[in-house]
Amino acid sequence: MSEQKPKILVIDDERLICELLKRYLEKRGYEVTFFTDGREGLKAIEKTTFNLALIDIIMPALSGIEVIKQLKQVAPGLVFIGMSGSLDETGIAAVSHLGAAGFISKPFDLPQLAAFIASKIRPASLAGGPSAPVQNVGLNKEFIPPPPPAP
Repeated sequence: MSEQKPKILVIDDERLICELLKRYLEKRGYEVTFFTDGREGLKAIEKTTFNLALIDIIMPALSGIEVIKQLKQVAPGLVFIGMSGSLDETGIAAVSHLGAAGFISKPFDLPQLAAFIASKIRPASLAGGPSAPVQNVGLNKEFIPPPPPAP
């Protein structure tokens, strides 16, 4: 009997970012589902139990902040990490206030991101879905800065 892979949900309006994260994280043993629209991502959360979600904060139509607010109602135990290439300290504070396990600034260093995800991922039995217990997953908030510019 094979062990079930941890499931990661990626919601980002940039398809290339989604595809990059999917390929990279699947090579590291995760099952990755992505959506380029927050509404579609929320529908997936209602049907599937994920261990962790990576959510772009600045998206058209439905912002990452709105996605997170709705996510918390549907899957209150789901660990989520905010992502953005242009969020200021006020925006990062807002994401943190909503209970994010962390925030990742784009562009990100993939090995650093993978290590961060591994440190935050939770077993599926605690990760979400309508029947998951409400838990404070906002402890140990961390900010991962962008990598230094190439010389």
